[in-house]
Amino acid sequence: MNARLWTPELEVEGDFRYVIADGKWVKLRGGKGVLLVTGVTREGRKAVLDFVLAKEEDARSYWRLFARVWRKFNFKLVVADMVRSVDSALELSEIDAKRQLCLNHVKRRLDRDERKEVDLLVSGLLAELPDRIKELVERGLLSFLSLPQELQRLLSTNNLVESFNSLVERRRFGKCHTPHRLTQIVWAIADNYNILDNFL
Repeated sequence: MNARLWTPELEVEGDFRYVIADGKWVKLRGGKGVLLVTGVTREGRKAVLDFVLAKEEDARSYWRLFARVWRKFNFKLVVADMVRSVDSALELSEIDAKRQLCLNHVKRRLDRDERKEVDLLVSGLLAELPDRIKELVERGLLSFLSLPQELQRLLSTNNLVESFNSLVERRRFGKCHTPHRLTQIVWAIADNYNILDNFL
């Protein structure tokens, strides 16, 4: 039977406009898979909207995730690390949403001078863009600056989803599970996360 029949959809209500996505590699019986988790915020409110268990972190898997979330919420911004498959998935789906690269992931790949230039650029003190940083800006390094001030800190990185991924890792106990069992575990964690964050 299909695991989706055994696991109900996450129930989240609200006008969610900003999607934060990340892939988390997990051990499964018979191999490994990637858990594409989507965390969303609106006006500082956090929730996990959906997740997909896939064999790899490719454009097709992200497309499936974004299409499912798009049906429920008409999001305007996707925050994710520098994975090209996210860009491809958004392009294939023709969803009209801006892309924001995770500032933390970008800075990890740059040398010290380039990190300083990114900091100056974000603070508005850099007048001319170096070529390497120009490419990152074109891919969506500064999209978060067009958002309200109170959301900029939350949506400049994908830290919200990284923190959810750490919850999954702690409760998984490092074991190998069947895809269905892992789906149940993640659904339970996401449902609890949403209840605690939105209602208590």
